[in-house]
Amino acid sequence: MRRDEGSLKSLLSGTQELATVAVPRAMGQEAIAKRLRVYNGQGVCVTSQSEVVLRWSDRSERSVIVRFIADRDDDYTIVLPPFANSVKEVSAKCESSQISAELGRSGPHGRAIEFAFGNQSEAIVSLSLPTLIDGSCAFANLPDIQFVTDGPVCQFWELPITFCRSVDDNSSSAQSDRLALIDARLRVCCVPALGMIDLELTVTNHNPAGHPGGTWSLGSSGSVQIDKFAPTFDLSFANRDSFDGQLAQLILLDDTGTTNLTDRHSILVQQLSSGGRNWDCSNHALANGHVSLGGQGFSVMSGAGDFQSLHEKFGRAIPILEIAAEKQIAALTVKDFWQNYPSQIYGEKDQLLADFFPGDIAGAIELQGGEQKTFQFAFEFRKADQHSNLPAWVHSTVWTLDNQQLSMSGSITQLSSSSNAIDLLSDKYDSLCKLAIEGDNSFWNKCEHIDQFGWRNYGDLYGDHEAVYHRGNSPLISHYNNQYDCTLGFAIQFLRSGDRRWWDWAVRSADHAWDIDTYHTNQDKLLYNGGLFWHTYHYADAHTATHRSYPNRISSSTFDDGVDLKTLGETGKKLAKNYAVGGGPAASHNYPTGWMVLYSLTGRKIYRDAAVNAAEYVLRIDDGTKTPFRLLCQSDTGYSTNSGDGYFGPGRASANSTHALICGYELTLDLKYLDRAAVLMRRTVHPAQDLDALDLLNAELRWFYTMYLQALGRFLDLKMTTMSLDADFHYGVACLRHYARWMVTNERPTLSEPDNLQYPTETWAAQDMRKWHVLEHAARYECDAQWKAKMSDKAEFFFKYVVDYLTESPTKSLTRPVILLMNFGWQRSWYLQHRDRPAFREPISEDFGLPTQFIPQRQIAVQRAKVLILLFAMAVLFTVFAGLWWALSRGL
Repeated sequence: MRRDEGSLKSLLSGTQELATVAVPRAMGQEAIAKRLRVYNGQGVCVTSQSEVVLRWSDRSERSVIVRFIADRDDDYTIVLPPFANSVKEVSAKCESSQISAELGRSGPHGRAIEFAFGNQSEAIVSLSLPTLIDGSCAFANLPDIQFVTDGPVCQFWELPITFCRSVDDNSSSAQSDRLALIDARLRVCCVPALGMIDLELTVTNHNPAGHPGGTWSLGSSGSVQIDKFAPTFDLSFANRDSFDGQLAQLILLDDTGTTNLTDRHSILVQQLSSGGRNWDCSNHALANGHVSLGGQGFSVMSGAGDFQSLHEKFGRAIPILEIAAEKQIAALTVKDFWQNYPSQIYGEKDQLLADFFPGDIAGAIELQGGEQKTFQFAFEFRKADQHSNLPAWVHSTVWTLDNQQLSMSGSITQLSSSSNAIDLLSDKYDSLCKLAIEGDNSFWNKCEHIDQFGWRNYGDLYGDHEAVYHRGNSPLISHYNNQYDCTLGFAIQFLRSGDRRWWDWAVRSADHAWDIDTYHTNQDKLLYNGGLFWHTYHYADAHTATHRSYPNRISSSTFDDGVDLKTLGETGKKLAKNYAVGGGPAASHNYPTGWMVLYSLTGRKIYRDAAVNAAEYVLRIDDGTKTPFRLLCQSDTGYSTNSGDGYFGPGRASANSTHALICGYELTLDLKYLDRAAVLMRRTVHPAQDLDALDLLNAELRWFYTMYLQALGRFLDLKMTTMSLDADFHYGVACLRHYARWMVTNERPTLSEPDNLQYPTETWAAQDMRKWHVLEHAARYECDAQWKAKMSDKAEFFFKYVVDYLTESPTKSLTRPVILLMNFGWQRSWYLQHRDRPAFREPISEDFGLPTQFIPQRQIAVQRAKVLILLFAMAVLFTVFAGLWWALSRGL
């Protein structure tokens, strides 16, 4: 088993943590979740618990999450049945005291959760949630605790939280006092052996955001102002009365060690800003366009004056705050404390709290309509002579199996180690990918450039490719918003290399894409509800739009430095329509596969929620019964495959919708997702399509057709895995062969015709890696040996071209091309090794008829409305003429 501890190895010596390991399983293998064993370095079997988080279509186990208590100084091995005779039968059980929880009575901040630590209730800890929203107290209403998972190592609980303005949730006015569409969710992982509670708290504003003219900005309707969001632990020690010297102790962690500060009364730590060189960057502009932060770095204040207050201008606090009684210690820490500023942590005699939205630092925090944020923190209760395990929680180990085991299981196919490059091209490819985590232009250094930190920004990438033509002293702010599923790319590169830096990026980008980039409301337009926001509008500064694509100060679609659209003729006219200012979430920007992979590796439920939401989004937006046109027509809206300007052919909308539906199926095994993917396939492509008529070589308008062919390949792989070689499978194979044969004959590097491009940049070369991927994959489904050989040769041509071009390009480290290579190219070693093992090579003999044109609901409804209007007008005229005739016939 492979692990990466990150920094602070010496500090972490002697600590323990809850280890989480994903064990992949091949389809059809016997169930092992309840029978596997974990052994430490001494060959002793330690207590563990397992959970199946992903299953194959035959219901066999696909991903099993194993959890156990791990010593940071030890190594561990997971042994699967059947067990060899040499395996020791000695076992070691967790020595744990009990942690129980129940809901308490309503207090000044609403209902609290009471945790009892120790078999003799050595401490009672009451967790409440003081919150200030829009200038008034918001009292937390908690229903019964929902037990999600129970086991010998840890237990998972979940609590949905609503807020109201009345402290008495049983009062008659409680319902009317409820804060509409503002809620929270608390997920708790209780680890008795460590005396620790691991908590995840999400606050969501479900109100729709105002977006006049399709532009988005802070200060719009739907936002709420939060002055406090502070989970608070009130402490009650069993033996407190015998000790008068209550102490607050602060441990500040960094890469070199620790700094310890103590005070007789209280300690307050505030992270005011990132403390970076560009800490007051325009990236942090408020609704008024100005930056207003509490200061640079972090500060520490002493309640009793036992030490001089600190203000580290370039400081980035990683605090662990402890309250010590005579023989007992309670402690609190926060994950990514400085990264999610403004934040503060406070401790005094009988209380510990973390405030995630502290309005007393720089004013109230605006949570936009449809926006949410998740925070992670941990509470520990231990004896005074015991090690604290919170440093191990803050700097947790990443445990994984070898990538060979992952690939062999089929859970993640085509995976190969980045350390086993098969030739110089593979070496050059890996070097291009590593630009994300190494060198002066690494993604982290780019984030430092625009200070991509703070609770709303942390986890997103800087879209520096959009700033190439920027002129000015201050940087252009452009947010990337998970375009092309960078989360997936990070996860794949981690699994290939084991490098912790990839993992950290995967997690932070996944969290950001779910919390900030996703529109968490069902009160807006059908197409917007629950969708993901695009990256910042091309070559524009985000200003007060934050991560919502279209800033309100954009007044036109004119770009500087690029080719004048008028010179591109009809293509330029269509591009002008595509560049129209204003809009919101859409199917063309829906990237859930990274979430699904992270869920399979961690078992963290929010990733499953995010991916399933993306699949449900595809179903919702295509449902004609949910639109104003439903009275005239209830056919499909076409939103899920509309890649722009009424184009329903192969493109990014149909591609991303298909990927989302496949994720939905793989996570739930609900056939409705797979069936829908087949419907979209038949709408999008046909084995007899006139591909020249689709204008596929017009890169400005149709570059994304390869995106759909990649998704189609994944759909066919899934059908092969489930052995569903039905009419839809044959249809899909015929389409893939049709397109791939056309590509062999017609495709060329996009930059070979730069005059047809508005911006002939390095991104076009990176996008050509999709052509490599499509051709390599299509070759596995080709029945004709000559066509198969041509596809393989053309694919290798594109791979070599892309890698060589970008290696020599001075702009190769820009964000978008690096992300594209992270996602496509790593499969090459597997393809080359499996060229003699095709997926499917039978001829397709079915007659699929002639292609038909999809007509969206709106067009049908408008046509019917026109007919109705005409009939109504004719009826009116008939009535008038009939009346006149009657009058004349009566001699009136």
